[in-house]
Amino acid sequence: SKASLWRMNNIEVISEDSETNPQSQRAPVAPSSPLETIFEVDGDASIKKVLWEPKKVLTNFASIHDHALNVWALGDQFTTAKLLNTFEFSSSTGPLTTGAWNPHQPEIVIGKE
Repeated sequence: SKASLWRMNNIEVISEDSETNPQSQRAPVAPSSPLETIFEVDGDASIKKVLWEPKKVLTNFASIHDHALNVWALGDQFTTAKLLNTFEFSSSTGPLTTGAWNPHQPEIVIGKE
């Protein structure tokens, strides 16, 4: 099976009262921007989820499988990826189903049902 990384292009929108209200700020919005495929991960049928590293510049992502967590580094043109680490978990504890990447620390949390 395959898993895909997608990106939504953000555009900057300025509120109408930004000139009269100094506390008004620009906000990224994507009102109907099409999604763009960045990279496809070819893998076994056990891919459950793909996580982005929460940075402004995308360099790493993780794929969650039934019994493993893979951490990848994307190439410069987003056409290749290199497997950095694989963390395997016992199949006796049940399959992994979800996860999240901590935006404040280099940590990934994974879970199962």
